[in-house]
Amino acid sequence: MKPKKLVSRFAIGVLPLLSYYHATKAILTTVKDLGDVPFLPTIPAPPVVKVNEENLSTKSTSSGSITTRTLSSTSTTSFLRDSVKLRWKSLPLNNHNRTIRPLVLQNAIPRQSVSSTLLNKNDIVLASHLSATKFVNLRLQLEYWNGPASVSVYMKSVQDVDAFFDFWDTNQGSLKQIAFHFVLESTTKLPYPYNTLRQVALDGVETDWFLAIDVDLVPLPRNCHSALKLEIDNIDMPSKNRTLFILPAFSVPQQEEGSRTPAPASMLPASKADAVAMTQTGQLKPFHSDFPPAYGPTSYQKWMEQVHSPHQVYPINLNHIEAVNFEPYVVGYKPNIPRYWEELRGFGFDKSSFLFECYAAGYKYAVLNNFFCAHFDHPYPYRSRRREEFAINLQIWKSLLRLLQKRYPLDPKQYQEIWEKFGHKWNRITKSMTRRIRRA
Repeated sequence: MKPKKLVSRFAIGVLPLLSYYHATKAILTTVKDLGDVPFLPTIPAPPVVKVNEENLSTKSTSSGSITTRTLSSTSTTSFLRDSVKLRWKSLPLNNHNRTIRPLVLQNAIPRQSVSSTLLNKNDIVLASHLSATKFVNLRLQLEYWNGPASVSVYMKSVQDVDAFFDFWDTNQGSLKQIAFHFVLESTTKLPYPYNTLRQVALDGVETDWFLAIDVDLVPLPRNCHSALKLEIDNIDMPSKNRTLFILPAFSVPQQEEGSRTPAPASMLPASKADAVAMTQTGQLKPFHSDFPPAYGPTSYQKWMEQVHSPHQVYPINLNHIEAVNFEPYVVGYKPNIPRYWEELRGFGFDKSSFLFECYAAGYKYAVLNNFFCAHFDHPYPYRSRRREEFAINLQIWKSLLRLLQKRYPLDPKQYQEIWEKFGHKWNRITKSMTRRIRRA
């Protein structure tokens, strides 16, 4: 093994010994070309702590339904709040080592046993995630979903713990269908672990079907769960369990350019016909229209033309080049679905890496004609840090791509074409970030 490659392959492993700045420099400056990619360290699965079941009571449901649990009368919010705080305070501060996984409290607050909302294996559970600043978004998302959900909450301070339980105290009457999982980490510098949170939420889905979505997106139309479940039940197509069903994503523009206040919920379209009309008048636009590869293959024009179509879905023939950056919000069949790549933290390739692996594993894509989701536009802070996160994730993604190339032997020409299409751009980003670090 060449010395330079040896340094490159262990660059990520020395992160705990370096500052954030030096960690970034260590990763980026060791990458000389596409053949010299940092080796992904072997990292054990995130630690998962089971909730103390002495404070939970278990109730069985009817045949074919999922067993759920209820909080017993002796389990108080204050007890749970204090227990989670103690868990968090026991964690060592970690500001540099991206390879240390957060502590996961799976099913910290279980879904409540309500006879009218018992789940069966064919039900759809919404899988979402958030930080402690997004509870307003979560409340709106759950209101429009109106069904079972598995939600992972990122807590990196005692204040975050308090914020969650304040939210729970105020809203627990409307949260009976939600299972909450806590992801704890003591840090002030590490980026948001998107994929760990997504995976924890997906692990918490007890049924065969899930809707993978971020907390800033609202599933539509209102009361989406029951209608979507019926739609998925009635879809009759080959390889249904190996198809990802896409909810086209739209953006609700800010009322004032640069404002940190999102548009009001009243701006959400009530139906697909409303969404089409609002798009034509500029009140709605395709999500991230400034970067078409992320959502463009959804074929928005086709979706809008089929307002009264009798077809439930239309397939899209995604090619390997389009699959690299495609990152829609999807309904999928959970058994045997690939896992999210949790090595990716912060901005860049987080969701698209999961969906590319699904593509490489042979999954097909189809767009749901009668469902969609909407995002309230907001400014993105810390753009300089996002550039750093993207540059680091780019190196990890290139390593993952080589790993996927071995795991899923597509036509070798397809991988070669991916490297030829994006390799020059990826190298240019790496070199640009390297120059920026050297000037700093």
